[in-house]
Amino acid sequence: MTRTGLAPAVRRLFEELIELAPGAHAARLARVRLEDPTLAEEVAVLLAAAAEAPEFLERPARESELVGHVAGPWRIEARLSAGGDAEVYRARRADGRDDWHVALKVLRRGPSGPDALRRFEAERRALAALDHPYIVPLIDAGTLADGRSYLATRLIEGVPLDVAARALPLRARLRLFLEVARAVQHAHARLVLHCDLKPENVLVTPGGIPQLVDFGIARVLGGESAERALTPGYASPEQLAGAPLGVASDVWSLGVVLYELVTGRRPFAGPPARPAPPASRAVTRAELSAAGCPAPEPPARLARRLRGDLDALLARALALDPAERYPSVEALARDVEDWLARRPIAARPSSAARRAWLWTRRNPATSVAGLAFLLALLAGSLALRRDLQRSRAEASLGWRAHAQAVLAARWIEGLARAAGDGPALERALDDARARLASEADFPPEGEGRLRMTLGALFLEVGRPRDAETELQRALELARETPGFGRQDVERMERLLAEARALGGGRSPVPRPSERVPGLPR
Repeated sequence: MTRTGLAPAVRRLFEELIELAPGAHAARLARVRLEDPTLAEEVAVLLAAAAEAPEFLERPARESELVGHVAGPWRIEARLSAGGDAEVYRARRADGRDDWHVALKVLRRGPSGPDALRRFEAERRALAALDHPYIVPLIDAGTLADGRSYLATRLIEGVPLDVAARALPLRARLRLFLEVARAVQHAHARLVLHCDLKPENVLVTPGGIPQLVDFGIARVLGGESAERALTPGYASPEQLAGAPLGVASDVWSLGVVLYELVTGRRPFAGPPARPAPPASRAVTRAELSAAGCPAPEPPARLARRLRGDLDALLARALALDPAERYPSVEALARDVEDWLARRPIAARPSSAARRAWLWTRRNPATSVAGLAFLLALLAGSLALRRDLQRSRAEASLGWRAHAQAVLAARWIEGLARAAGDGPALERALDDARARLASEADFPPEGEGRLRMTLGALFLEVGRPRDAETELQRALELARETPGFGRQDVERMERLLAEARALGGGRSPVPRPSERVPGLPR
């Protein structure tokens, strides 16, 4: 069998892998096997046969034919790879003025066909229109002596995007993806669709800078083409169907790349016929280890981080209907940026509670301070309310005690007036005194006022000793109870002095400094 007898997809993949070291075949075939097991099996058979008989598939004897030759101002030094209708060489300035290298892409010898020539010219025009730090720049273009076209771009010493992302945590992977998205958005702004976005076409330099390469099947935005060149697994449904392409096609391919970056596997094992499984569910599957790119963290933890916003984001990027996807790469990148910044994303409507939660995650210091303030305010409000209730209760109790004492004192005075003079009045006073002594729970203010009234009445009936006893106790209660006013104390002192004078008592009346604390002097 010769190369011309192979299916185009088999031929392209075989020619890509035959240039690699045998040990590098397995990882690449493992990724292809997830999407197209038949293609992977056919290429594996060819690679095995080529290893046993190097001439089996008529490997080009001229694979080094251009090494040492000059292409315009460039001297070709080594062959780097071959694929499709072109070969790529490493070259440097032939005049030796600059000591830096370029990647020289040259059409294969022989009849390339109009499609190959058209793709080559389209790639040249696309690269010439782009100027972005994350897109490999076009340096030169021309023809060889035999008439074949070539393109010279900066030589990128890097690894594919998925390989570079293996050692990165999730947030770093998303930031790297954002840089790629900005490069694609730049191309779209200049009406260029890439049409072949995949990790192999994004090389990451040792300094972590992504470089978008290979615009070999790029096309002008809005133009129509019958070109069916594509990469299975990354091509959008409309690209697979041969329909006209727009921005939504590159959005789809970026969605596949992002899905693979965050889960370690692609969303579809074959042509997409149903919505992709949620990324949070995909990372817990057993097949994850066969995807060639392990999860950035333990699957259970990663699934929790992907669940919700990132699941919704990827579902929108990978909607089967182009009208339901993000309207632009910029909109997709904005949602990724919002997720990184812990803001609500457009792909998932957020409730007020979720927006508040995301705000607290974005502003942890302010949130803690605000929460502490609210707790302090709540505690202060509860304490104030408790103190107010206690004060009201105490005021109510004090007022009731005062009212009871006044009523009791008036009752005693009324009783005394009703009893008249002489023995009947004295018996009434003795009864009231006995009743007062038997009331163990009588309020202090009430007891003090009653004793003051009894002392005054005992003076009226000529019993100064009894009056002194009652008035002395009343004055002691006045010192202990804040419910007495200055007039009450002065009256007690005056009556007590009168009782002692009449009874011959020698105890002095308390000096003003010994009066009840808190009373005005």
